[in-house]
Amino acid sequence: MGARASEAQARLLLHLTREDGRIFVMPDGDEAGEKCALSVVSQVCADRMVRWVRLMYKQEPDNLEEDTIRKRLAMCGF
Repeated sequence: MGARASEAQARLLLHLTREDGRIFVMPDGDEAGEKCALSVVSQVCADRMVRWVRLMYKQEPDNLEEDTIRKRLAMCGF
């Protein structure tokens, strides 16, 4: 997604998520990731429940162990 989610990406998230579903946003733990999360949340929060899973500075979700991801999601109500 980069530093911002496009309108097309936001529409796709909504399309792929049931109306009563939840969207968990887990971007990189840097400034670009924060901008991306704010972009996603602002575009889909009116239509779906959204949770922002924050990571430590410079952490990237694709470098985390599965157990760490599960714990982070549990902290956000998953």
